[in-house]
Amino acid sequence: MKGNGTERNRQIEGLRGFAILIIVFFHLIYRYSVLYQVDVEMQKKEFPMSWWGDFGVIIFLIISIWYLHPEEKKDNRVLTTLKNRYIKLWPAYAICITITFLLSGTGYLPGRAVGLKTYLINLTLLEGVIPGVDYVDGAHWYLTTLLLITFWMLLINRWCRESNWAYVLWLLACIVFRFLPEPFYIGGKILASEYVGVVIFVVNAKRIKWEDIGRTWKENIAGFIMLFIAIVYMVAVKGSGYGYMMCVSLGIFMICYRRKGRFLENYIFTYTGKISYPLFLVHQNVSYMIENFLTERFGKYSLTFVVPAFAVSYSLAIAIYYIVPRIRKVAASFISDT
Repeated sequence: MKGNGTERNRQIEGLRGFAILIIVFFHLIYRYSVLYQVDVEMQKKEFPMSWWGDFGVIIFLIISIWYLHPEEKKDNRVLTTLKNRYIKLWPAYAICITITFLLSGTGYLPGRAVGLKTYLINLTLLEGVIPGVDYVDGAHWYLTTLLLITFWMLLINRWCRESNWAYVLWLLACIVFRFLPEPFYIGGKILASEYVGVVIFVVNAKRIKWEDIGRTWKENIAGFIMLFIAIVYMVAVKGSGYGYMMCVSLGIFMICYRRKGRFLENYIFTYTGKISYPLFLVHQNVSYMIENFLTERFGKYSLTFVVPAFAVSYSLAIAIYYIVPRIRKVAASFISDT
């Protein structure tokens, strides 16, 4: 991650670590309790974390959308850029869904295991846009959404020169699909309709000259209008809390972007940020299986089961993080020799 200038911004890395941690614990505690009906009311009372997942997702989206511009906007080859991102994401993804698929055969993932055909389709990373195909791991909807957002942003950059009108048309198309009957729902998914508001929010927040807002506010009126439209759209789609979380998340991001959030340079946050991608991919279903196994073994659920579930997921993420570069190196060597 880069901040101002070219020096690596450790605070942004730490923010990624913070975001993935709240997502992980959202799944291990709150989401698990809802799915498997484990003292739901107690969990809600003692751990008011129903919003943690959305909060973490917004932070990740803000980081990804913000950095998509300086790194990729100079390349007008939309499909080439998308292909490169796909190749970068695929190895860790393939390893993680294979682990999840194999472990789901143990029987400790009731209602969430998938068949071989679904697993093979998931290997393409296209499952999110193919009707009737489930995810091997439900958390991977984010990956589909991120790739679709990348595609549409690159397309707008290539053909519309970052015009706000192009983003408005994208938003209007999403609104239309949300009112169409079920067979057309896939169109809304392809347009990433649930998160287009976040895209518009971040793109315009980046354009506004915040440093000199008192003198340049007239130049930024269009940007503020787009920010307002984006927030209204997301509130309509996701609820009022989403608007607050977008503003708070952007504020936290800007603090880190300007290197004012030194507490996020903590080693735990920065290291977790470094392995955040494999941790995101592997944590959910693997953790659920461990919690289910321990619940069956001891006859009753306990919050202490979160500890081994997290430890196993974190350890797997570390292993995958270091294995993937070795796989790439071997593959590159094999290709060069053939």
